[in-house]
Amino acid sequence: MKFASSILLPVAFAASALAHGLVTQITVDGTVYKGNDANGKDPSIIRLVDTTSPVKGATNPDMNCGAGSPPPAADIGKAMPGSKLEFTWGSGFGGN
Repeated sequence: MKFASSILLPVAFAASALAHGLVTQITVDGTVYKGNDANGKDPSIIRLVDTTSPVKGATNPDMNCGAGSPPPAADIGKAMPGSKLEFTWGSGFGGN
């Protein structure tokens, strides 16, 4: 049990630390697709978000679709089975 708690505690803190942000970039086989800050307007394969504030409550419908149910992404990225995908997570509003 000592081992499980020593692993779960850091993971729990990491998840809470990364919860206030958004995907800022996706790279597919070396092709970089940039996203927007919250409320951005440029076309992207990354779905826009209205806010980087946390969604509270496991039964909150915003947990699935995001606060205010923003529209789907405007563009489509091309990936094939076996493609190398990289996701860059940022704090939003220009931060890392």
